[in-house]
Amino acid sequence: PPMVSPSHVIYQNIMASYGETIGGETRSPKVAVIGTGALGLALCGELARCGCIVRVYDQDERNLQQVHHRLEEQRKQLIEEGLLATFESFSVIAESHLSCAVMEADFVFEAITEDLIIKNTLMKSWLR
Repeated sequence: PPMVSPSHVIYQNIMASYGETIGGETRSPKVAVIGTGALGLALCGELARCGCIVRVYDQDERNLQQVHHRLEEQRKQLIEEGLLATFESFSVIAESHLSCAVMEADFVFEAITEDLIIKNTLMKSWLR
């Protein structure tokens, strides 16, 4: 059987739940990713390649400034390893304000450090 990436399965589930057809065209789901570590960056790249509109937030401006460079490096590595066939174009929008990243999102992925105090602080600020 053909190999299906976990991100493609996630994308299919997001499309089934949040994709809309307007005037005969399917609207791409809007996804927010919170955190630019290894997991957050991988989610950004994979979901954008699957067709989602991705916004990423990180509280550290330096991390946000590196997002596009790191995604480009990730893409090159995937091509070199034969895991990505083409050098397809995709877009990820880096947001310095949490509210901007999640405002219109159909789905939000939280991918920050495994520290409950930090996670609680993030969630409280998000819910304000």
